[in-house]
Amino acid sequence: MHELTQHHPASWWVGFVFGAVGASLIVGVLLGLIPLVLGRYLGQTRLGQLGFLTAVVAGFIAGVFGAVPVALGFAGTIYARWRRGRNTMQSPPGAGQA
Repeated sequence: MHELTQHHPASWWVGFVFGAVGASLIVGVLLGLIPLVLGRYLGQTRLGQLGFLTAVVAGFIAGVFGAVPVALGFAGTIYARWRRGRNTMQSPPGAGQA
C-alpha cells in the first residue's frame, strides 16, 4: 500500500508544468480583459485587442509579474488616447462667438 502513495518524479513534473502553464494562461486572459473591455468601451478597439493579446503572452511568459504591468500600461494608454481625442473634439471656450 505504501508504494501506491509515493510520488513519482515524472508524474509530479508533468502535473506541475501543466498547472503552471494553465495558471499563467488564466492570469494572462483575466488581466487581458482589462484593456480589451476598456478599449471597446472607449472606442479604442484595436488597441484593446492588442493589449489583450500582449497580456496573454506576458502572462504565459512571466505570470502575474508580466501580465499586470502590460495590462495596466495598455489600459493607461487607452485612457490617455481617449481623453486626448475627447479634448481635441471639443471647441475651445469662446469659439464661434463674434
